[in-house]
Amino acid sequence: MDNTLYNDREFRTLEEFIKIIGQMVATRTPILIGIDGLAGSGKTTFCLNLKEQLTKIGLTAVTFRFDDWWQGSPESDASRFQGGRQTVGDDYRWKEFRQAVLEPLREGQMPSTSKKQGVENPSAASVVIVEGVTSIRRELRDLYDFCLFVMDSRVGSIERAIERDGNEARNWYQNYWKHEEDLYLKLHTPHLSADLIVSHSCNGHDYRFQMRNS
Repeated sequence: MDNTLYNDREFRTLEEFIKIIGQMVATRTPILIGIDGLAGSGKTTFCLNLKEQLTKIGLTAVTFRFDDWWQGSPESDASRFQGGRQTVGDDYRWKEFRQAVLEPLREGQMPSTSKKQGVENPSAASVVIVEGVTSIRRELRDLYDFCLFVMDSRVGSIERAIERDGNEARNWYQNYWKHEEDLYLKLHTPHLSADLIVSHSCNGHDYRFQMRNS
């Protein structure tokens, strides 16, 4: 991804986004938000900041970590990153997530797996956030009110992911997971299809929003 692709778009603030959510909550809950981005791009930090701001205006928010639905391992997945493939994210149980979590929430019902993941009564929350790589893949986008993609450079994201997970993860990120993410960007174009592109300053707490469809 090249950040110059987005320089001609209008950026909006986190405060403006929170205001929009507050207006939507007045008519329907929960509001479903998918937050995607490369590993190490700052998705989790942004999610925490978003929840903090929602709390300040009296809204409740719960989070599902899409990584909790990952069923692979570095060892078993390594061979899958070799050669041409036309599917991506097969190591995530996204079909089950759609049926067990997103579809019930869209109908205002309680997901059957919530308590197992430590998410208490998400159907009663004002906002439900799904955070993780591939969380706004094509097959899930129709169930979100907002699809967000957290923008960062490829090098910066990988280095932060390695710093977070330890240097022993370097080989896996650079030689395997990077290719999986590249294929995801190619096949699902989340950075082009998201409702909002989120960029952040070097301190990770000052955000700018870019409307992809404006």
